[in-house]
Amino acid sequence: MNEAVSLELTVDQVSGTDFESTMTINGVEYQSICDCSSPKYTEEVSIKCAPSTITLTQDKEGEGATLEQVESKLSSSDFPFVSALKSSFRCIDGRITEQSLGALGGDLGEFALALIVYEDMIGKRLDKKQVKLYLNEYIEWMEQDYFYWCTDDEACEYVESEIGVEGLDFTDPRDDLEAEMLNLLIQPNGIGDLHLKNLLKHSDLYSARPEAVKYLIRSFYELLWDKSNSVNQYIALEILPGVHNETAWLEIKSVEECFTLQVAPLVTPREGSKTELSVFVHHYDGVTIKRNSISLFFAEKIAKLQDGITTEKFVNRMNHHGNLYLDTTGEIIAGKLPFYTANFEN
Repeated sequence: MNEAVSLELTVDQVSGTDFESTMTINGVEYQSICDCSSPKYTEEVSIKCAPSTITLTQDKEGEGATLEQVESKLSSSDFPFVSALKSSFRCIDGRITEQSLGALGGDLGEFALALIVYEDMIGKRLDKKQVKLYLNEYIEWMEQDYFYWCTDDEACEYVESEIGVEGLDFTDPRDDLEAEMLNLLIQPNGIGDLHLKNLLKHSDLYSARPEAVKYLIRSFYELLWDKSNSVNQYIALEILPGVHNETAWLEIKSVEECFTLQVAPLVTPREGSKTELSVFVHHYDGVTIKRNSISLFFAEKIAKLQDGITTEKFVNRMNHHGNLYLDTTGEIIAGKLPFYTANFEN
């Protein structure tokens, strides 16, 4: 099925992160001001490619949001373009209520893909020390402000239940709890990101070595918790609230001009209210741009251009494996939902 609709875009953007309120206590009025903005995950750029139309195509039928509902969602939004190299990629999660770039597993998911590709290309298994070293070096090397991954309330509650402690701080836990938490946070039930959760549960479907992924998750938390390490300040863990209620999968693509300029449009998975339309959002072109950068890191800094590993070969392998992962995760988490592609065009 390839039904398509087009709608016009506008480029004005309004910030909605600052809130003011007043309250009266014992006859005295107090004013409160809240800056509810998140860490700056994206870097906006001057738009040099300016798509004026979105062509929305239904790629697969399913039970969920209709073409008209997704069209309405897109027509009510503005889409700033950001640098795909200098921005963080967040999880493909419909509970995110801010404009973002989406990738399988966010930044951590793409790095996991690169590790799996690297192991395959060198024909050797990486140990935990190597994985942590490569992650540390990449965070020092990357152009974006934050290296991002997500979890959720359910996964955190699982860890708290197993340990028997409520109100754990997952960004800075007590020293005596870290080892026990790490053992739980690498289990599928302790992972709130649907991609890496399923990669561990069904590693045979992904042709992935689960030990390498577990090493990476442990390394992520260890670096996040290590306040003596300078990369700590560049690591972001988002804990998403509530339950999944996504009703569609939305793939984001844009014209070649935008791809050449290495920019991608921000899209909001859910507008805010739990009653609003919630969709999985994956930036196909944006992810491809980011993989060029990750491949450069692995080919030149890690492999040092040995064993015939070049940036071009590495990115080709990443894209090949990445497309297989996209099909697999998409089928597991959204197999019964309709799939749409939004093409940003001139």
